[in-house]
Amino acid sequence: SYDYGSPIDEQGRPTKEYHQYRQIIADALKGKEELPPIPAPIPVVEIADFTPEFFANLRDGLQPLGNGKKFKTAPYFEAFGQNQGLAFYRTTVPAGPAGTLDFDGIHDYAHVYLDGKLIATVDRRMKKAPVSVPAREKAGTPLEIMVEGMGHINYDNRGGSMEKDRKGIVGAVRLDGKPLGNWVVAPKPLTEASVAAAEKSARDAGALGGHFRGTFELSEVGDTFLDMSQWGKGVLYVNGHNLGRYWSRALDGRPVGPQLRLFCPAPFLKVGKNQVDVVEFEQIEARPIRGCKTRNFDMNDVKTENLNNQWD
Repeated sequence: SYDYGSPIDEQGRPTKEYHQYRQIIADALKGKEELPPIPAPIPVVEIADFTPEFFANLRDGLQPLGNGKKFKTAPYFEAFGQNQGLAFYRTTVPAGPAGTLDFDGIHDYAHVYLDGKLIATVDRRMKKAPVSVPAREKAGTPLEIMVEGMGHINYDNRGGSMEKDRKGIVGAVRLDGKPLGNWVVAPKPLTEASVAAAEKSARDAGALGGHFRGTFELSEVGDTFLDMSQWGKGVLYVNGHNLGRYWSRALDGRPVGPQLRLFCPAPFLKVGKNQVDVVEFEQIEARPIRGCKTRNFDMNDVKTENLNNQWD
């Protein structure tokens, strides 16, 4: 769970801290009262490994704001009533030599495409240098930026707050110092309802990521975990319930984490067929999903810099 050091984990099981608190309370009671017994744990099940299949493209079903209205400055998520998920920002750039693209703010992670090809990713935490843009031979070359909101901070030591933590493109985008305009914006909030309602389609050639769907069978239900360590970066849903984000590996193959294995509580499952939806941002091919009974605690491959909310 995000609440490191919580006395009860996400399965409702007592942790080391729980037993420490319990001992403190028992000592304070000095035998005058007896503490109630600790409830028995909820049964767990282990799902057999399975591999979802490609189902739809990330861009399928996009509805541009205002029927394709062009914005002088790219609006952040909250300006169009969205507080999570993705948004696709699209404009065109003129022909010209190689240059650089810089941003006032990307909140929180972006994939930058030029003429349909990925040229860079931008991570708000890492405060990367401007993006290198290849030379363009034709006028009106499409530039598309897919921005993901990765969760809101509730405070920081510089006076920030959740209310001020806007998502999406925040401020100007400049090519060689000149602000870009004429932005067309298409929201993709990744709500449980919208993911469940997605329609099957053929894969777009060269598309990165995608919506994958699969099923598994259960003869009984219980708490469980789904291990996404063979995937890339995305969001996992089971029977229409959002289990959360995972970030197993970066595009260059290095491990990221720390969330590789997602908890699925028993009430989200059913006897018989269960449906899994994976909205994957970076990986092209489907990979196996491994069922597990416990959370992973192996942090050896995770760099501490990836655990910090190094927001601007």
